[in-house]
Amino acid sequence: EAEASYKKAITLKPDYAKAHNNLAVISQELGRLDEAEASYRKAILLKPDFAEAHSNLGVILRKLGRLEQAETFFKKAIELKPKYAEAYSNLGTIMNKLERLEEAEVSYRKAIESKPDLAEAHNNLGAIMNKLERLEEAEVSYRKALVFKQDPATHNNLGATLKILGRKNEAETCYKKAIELKPDYALAYYNLGNILNKHERIEEAEVYYKKAITYKPDYAEAYYNLGNLYKIAKMIDKTLVCYDAAYLINPDLNYLLGELLFARMKLGIWNDFSSNIKKLIKKIDNGKKLSTIFSLIVLVDNPLILQKAAEAMSTQDHPVSNIFPKITPYHNHKKIKIAYFSPDFRNHPISFLTAGLYERHDRDKFEIHAFSLKLSNKNEFNQRVRAGVDHFHDVQMMSDQDIVKLSRSLEIDIAIDLAGYTAESRTDIFAMSAAPIQVSYLGFPGTMGTNYMNYLIADKTIIPEKNKKYYSENIVYLPSYQINDEKVEVSKKVFTRKDLGLSLDGFVFCCFNNTHKITPQTFNSWARILKQVDNSVLMLYAENETAIKNLKKEINDRGINPNKLIFGQKLARPEFLARYRVIDLFLDTLPHNAGATASDALRMEVPVLTQMGESFASRMAASLLKAVNLPELITTTQDQYELLAINLATNPKKFKLIKDKLINNLPTAALFNTMLSARNLENAYHVMYERYQDGLGSIDIEVK
Repeated sequence: EAEASYKKAITLKPDYAKAHNNLAVISQELGRLDEAEASYRKAILLKPDFAEAHSNLGVILRKLGRLEQAETFFKKAIELKPKYAEAYSNLGTIMNKLERLEEAEVSYRKAIESKPDLAEAHNNLGAIMNKLERLEEAEVSYRKALVFKQDPATHNNLGATLKILGRKNEAETCYKKAIELKPDYALAYYNLGNILNKHERIEEAEVYYKKAITYKPDYAEAYYNLGNLYKIAKMIDKTLVCYDAAYLINPDLNYLLGELLFARMKLGIWNDFSSNIKKLIKKIDNGKKLSTIFSLIVLVDNPLILQKAAEAMSTQDHPVSNIFPKITPYHNHKKIKIAYFSPDFRNHPISFLTAGLYERHDRDKFEIHAFSLKLSNKNEFNQRVRAGVDHFHDVQMMSDQDIVKLSRSLEIDIAIDLAGYTAESRTDIFAMSAAPIQVSYLGFPGTMGTNYMNYLIADKTIIPEKNKKYYSENIVYLPSYQINDEKVEVSKKVFTRKDLGLSLDGFVFCCFNNTHKITPQTFNSWARILKQVDNSVLMLYAENETAIKNLKKEINDRGINPNKLIFGQKLARPEFLARYRVIDLFLDTLPHNAGATASDALRMEVPVLTQMGESFASRMAASLLKAVNLPELITTTQDQYELLAINLATNPKKFKLIKDKLINNLPTAALFNTMLSARNLENAYHVMYERYQDGLGSIDIEVK
């Protein structure tokens, strides 16, 4: 009816500019943007000084994606009406979309100057402050907006800022206030789920993710993060259901396809595996961000694709931050200050490997700090790490910024990231520069794809010269990359083959890698090996019954008796190591080799057979075998891998030669010489430090 009335007015008075403007408003509300644009232009033609029509036309052009034209009309509106707060605010929005953030800030401040109670401008200024990493100012702007208008979106935005500032309890309160004001606010439910997830309040987070999905059934991100929640809780069957639901809604959702395939591998589900991997590689090669790099390393053995995925992840999710000034060189330290950052200072493979390192560091030359990114029960390895370092810092409850401030206040010279892109890592700490020298080591097998990690610690087997181009860091070449702990408690419990359901005289293969490392190609090799070796079994480890059921089905489908697969239960570390005494040969996986698990096998005198690939993760076991002088167990093709496994299992003399060689090598093996490995690392730290003190950049370092 309003439209009809305005049209009637225009019929009676064709030069009635205000009627054309009002008709445009109606067309805009009806979603007929082209008609709205035409009417606004007519109003301006009839009344060139009609500031509101210029501003309204700018809004239409913004909605149509014609941002530069919209900018022109907002500026004209301001020229005609210098105190036009709404036009300044809209201009700020255009500047924001064009990534001209400083200009956006000016526009929003002008809007606020003209109309101090314009809540929208305060809210939008807060968003700009966030983008500029001026978080305290963002908080001030959002709180100012809420003085003038209790808007659920502003409460949500304030919550997001407080979360980044590490004030998670306050953020939770903001999200709940947003929901109170707007009970169907799916985004606030989703954000609340995320923050409760970070607090490890799993049941509550689950409720809020499900609420988000209730109010927005096509909420792919909520399905995805609910799946991630179940993954942390080791409820992988539920994880897969959520990922599948997200994939139906948005197959190109960031990280989803890689995580979906990873979850399927956890469960031994390999439907369309090859075609999905090809799809994944093609899309990543074309710039899509379809897999976390941690999941991708178990799926592909292509260093170029892994590099592209790491660079996309670092650039988009963990870009370099300028929130803090560049660190001025720390001089006159009597000892080099080393800090190890990890969420895994507990009963975890990282601590199994590194506990001895902290104890062995030369205290005349180094001051050792540990930054614990996750609160841990004071179990055996947590206690050892605490006792082994000079200073132990519990920083889980601190924001990334506050952790960086602490590191800088302590004048840490070299920060070692032991987590990389693994679970519960805090990459943004390094994006802000926690120390002048930053090093990636051990926890993540690959490049971080950043320009703020100076060094990556490896060896010549892990990263041969021809592969250096796939790594953003300078490489520290140790004689052997993996540190190990000389102090290992092995249970005195005697496991017998009968106890474990094994034949007394058969050949026992094993692979205690997680099931997500088992690809169909590796499993095909295992099936062919078992078929050729009479009275042989393969002992595996699986976290859930679904994986056991599926792997038994897969082996049966390949014509092998499912009873040839034996699933070992999860054991405490001392018993886990003792169980190796009944194993003959460890069969490795590709493209993600065993790391700490391979070291455990070798330590317990069990030879490890590996197939070496091209990526960091696919060359780890080869590095370990060289460090115990058993290069003859390194193969480079699937055929070689299978033939050697069969040969060793059916030729007792040859197998005994290999076994005896391993046993004889262990007392002098570089792999288990903690003191030697510590000195090698310290030599590298000295070179890094001296170059920095001399004002020189990072270079590749080879420790002889």
